[in-house]
Amino acid sequence: ASASLPASGLFVPANGSTGNAGSGGGAGGGGGSGVGGTCCTCSCTPQFGFGGVGGSGGAGGAGGAGGYGGGGAFGIYASGGNGTITDCSINPGTAGGGGAGATGRPGAGGSAGQGGKNSGGGCNNTTGGAGGSGGTGGIGGTGQQGAAGIRQTIVAINGAAISGSASTVPADGTVTVNWDRGCRLSQIDLTKSTTNDWGTFINTDPIFVKNLTSATTSFAANQNTVSIYYPASSALGDKSISTSSVTLANFIKLYGDRLISPVPTGSLPIIAPIAPPCPATNLSVSLDASFNSTMQGNITAWDWTYAQVSPTNNSGSPTTINASANPVGTPAIVTPPSGGWVAGATYQVKLRMKENCCGWSIPVYTTFTIPSAPATPTINTPATPGTVCANTSKTYTINTVAGATSYNWTVSGGVFDANGLTTISGSALSQIVDWGGTGSGTVTAQAVNSCGQTSGTVTWTVTKLSTPIVNLSGVPVSICTGNSVTISSGVASGTSPYGYAWSGGPISGSATGTSINTTTLTSSQTYTLLVTDVNGCTGTQNGTVTVTQTPTATISYSGTPFCKSVATAQSVTLSGTGAYTGGSYGASPAGLIINSSTGAITPSTSTAGTYTVTYTIPASGGCAAVPVTTTVTITAVPTATISYSGTPYCTAV
Repeated sequence: ASASLPASGLFVPANGSTGNAGSGGGAGGGGGSGVGGTCCTCSCTPQFGFGGVGGSGGAGGAGGAGGYGGGGAFGIYASGGNGTITDCSINPGTAGGGGAGATGRPGAGGSAGQGGKNSGGGCNNTTGGAGGSGGTGGIGGTGQQGAAGIRQTIVAINGAAISGSASTVPADGTVTVNWDRGCRLSQIDLTKSTTNDWGTFINTDPIFVKNLTSATTSFAANQNTVSIYYPASSALGDKSISTSSVTLANFIKLYGDRLISPVPTGSLPIIAPIAPPCPATNLSVSLDASFNSTMQGNITAWDWTYAQVSPTNNSGSPTTINASANPVGTPAIVTPPSGGWVAGATYQVKLRMKENCCGWSIPVYTTFTIPSAPATPTINTPATPGTVCANTSKTYTINTVAGATSYNWTVSGGVFDANGLTTISGSALSQIVDWGGTGSGTVTAQAVNSCGQTSGTVTWTVTKLSTPIVNLSGVPVSICTGNSVTISSGVASGTSPYGYAWSGGPISGSATGTSINTTTLTSSQTYTLLVTDVNGCTGTQNGTVTVTQTPTATISYSGTPFCKSVATAQSVTLSGTGAYTGGSYGASPAGLIINSSTGAITPSTSTAGTYTVTYTIPASGGCAAVPVTTTVTITAVPTATISYSGTPYCTAV
């Protein structure tokens, strides 16, 4: 509605009429008579004076003033001009009651009476005493109560012309707001009585409060009571609210920002990251923001709640977390819900903060997931259990298990290569097993998480097959350089047929038979035979051929020929290559005295002549004995005879 108003402003109702004054009080009582005077002489009888008359009573008090009139109450007050009232439901307030009248005051007391006169006689001193003062006047009557104020829905004065009704309920209902001076990022509650939907303006500016999760809300346009907020990007100032039928212009004033923003700033979150608790432990939740004393003092309430959000079929109702405690500097301790944490379930923590100026913030959220027992490991290699060759090693590998921090391994029928034991734990996804003899065996793996929860086990069941045992004949052997050998094989155990593969030194002919012939060798060689049976089990054996270089030697006797007169033994000079030492000496023809071990000869005891001395290098390393020779001559001691034919001779000759 509208109406022209005088320039002086709004009308102020006058007070009610003043109550009449109360009537005066009654007069006070008269004063008492004075005592008569006496006079006495020796020559007369005594004379008495009369007492004075008492004073008049005081006048009654004035009546109390009447009470003030009550204030008026008006729904619409128009002074001059004209206007139309449309769809308004006005209910003026109650008019003020008249004020109570004041109580009258008491009247003043009467004056004192005069003294009595002489009664006559011969004495001059017989005057009576003065009369008493008059009594106090009565209390005045109470004033009348003021008149009640005026109560009217519409008042039009000074020629105002108002049309329409002030008692019609608006067709679009009523809309109320709990926080008509709001802040950005703060919760504002709206309520409407109409069945019309809220306008499409509630989408980006403002936005329905995400009261379920950080991305979802329970509020919708067809609900009568909703919670909205204006984002940080929203311009400050007056905001209009609309339904599908009307727009309420400038209904909310957005005047500022919160002292503490409920959303993260930069890399600083509001709720500190939560380490997921193990099923049997409590949980500590705290803020990760820095609040100064001014900020903390402005917070009037905290609202922490948490609820299971996944799996949704066991979410239950949100549970309040330490709602009355101030968590700044002191983490809130969250105890497990009834029945304990649900392994594998995700819980959501929700926080709202209430400030003096801006009310409740929009909520912020974080989640944590309770660890569950890790999944059973899956096999990587070998892909299937199957068989294994006895007395061999094999690697077993599993795939990574999400959430696992370590793995437990066990083996039967063998040991782990890493520690020689049948159990091992650690982060490794692979283990080498050293299998024992024939029979059966198993390998198991189990995942373990940080809470000590274990998974099921994955198992390899194996049959240990016998492996070929290889024997070689013809080796080890030593041969002299330039010779060759034949190496043969025999196989026990394993399952035939077998495959043969020779390797190592040079081979003459096939390298895949049960035996081989070497080429002529000039250096030592090691030959290896790998035998593979029909199951793929293998056996190996090595054989060594040592090649010896053919030795050489020379012998000589310095000083030959020797005279038979030489009595001392004469040594031989021996030199050579290879294994040439350790041989024996001999001489031919007979007659030379020689030491067979050292080769020394004794000329004096030998028969004069020329001899062939032979040194035989002993056979060794596959090489045959090798003889070497030299010649030695023993010369007989010379003898002579002299004679003269014709002796005696004549002196004349």
